[in-house]
Amino acid sequence: MLAAFIPLTEQNVTGYMGVLLPVLYKVLAADEMFVIREVTGAAGLLGRYVDPDLYLGLLLSHVGLNPDASGAFTIGVLRVLGALVSGTPVQKLTPSHRARVAAALADRDVLVVEDVTRMREVAEVVKVLAGKMTEVAGEVGVGEEEGIALFGVLTTLVSVPGSDKVPGWSEMISKAEWAFLDFAKAHNFDSVDKLIPTYFDQFLTNFTMNVKNWTRFSIGELRTLDVFLQKAGPFVGERLEPLIELFAHGVTEEKDFEVRQW
Repeated sequence: MLAAFIPLTEQNVTGYMGVLLPVLYKVLAADEMFVIREVTGAAGLLGRYVDPDLYLGLLLSHVGLNPDASGAFTIGVLRVLGALVSGTPVQKLTPSHRARVAAALADRDVLVVEDVTRMREVAEVVKVLAGKMTEVAGEVGVGEEEGIALFGVLTTLVSVPGSDKVPGWSEMISKAEWAFLDFAKAHNFDSVDKLIPTYFDQFLTNFTMNVKNWTRFSIGELRTLDVFLQKAGPFVGERLEPLIELFAHGVTEEKDFEVRQW
């Protein structure tokens, strides 16, 4: 019913977004595939008619982990975000809008690698966003802020441990790898390995800033670094000095054994 109603109201639905969005979060937090498909389609129509400034202003504050909200609620919010961005005409989705979405997804409370179901939804949003960026490649460049945020999110996603036996893991990895390739294409590269040098220094700098705080609970970050270096391949040889400094910090006696053995 909502999907049929929205095209009739067009921009007039804007004034009701504050009421509609919480309902959509709740409905899309469920696992009924038919309901998810129908409601996601309706949310996509909202993205077509509602200004991104408005819906991002209302939604992004709910993307991060709210201590009073369940994990299912966060998944519902991510599904709504993905649908809205997907439905938004590419001409209306500016680099500024994309940067806001990227920053929200890069939040540490969102990238909870132990929750594969949530990470699958993050991967879907990134896949949609990267696809939009690819549509305007050559016309609208990738901003520095959105670029490094999305690069970090994608590198984290593809480093999430798991196997085909973990529900949702294979789908999440597939979405993330697809998004990574689209992200590379948005930079006019035909492969991810050609993209790596663009973000290598900034990504490594971000890790260096956090090395003092690494503990045995930082294995996820170390795994992300490992995957990043594997993807960088031979380019690592051109950046040995900062890497050696990073590893030197990581193996000091003050660090937990789990960090030093990594």
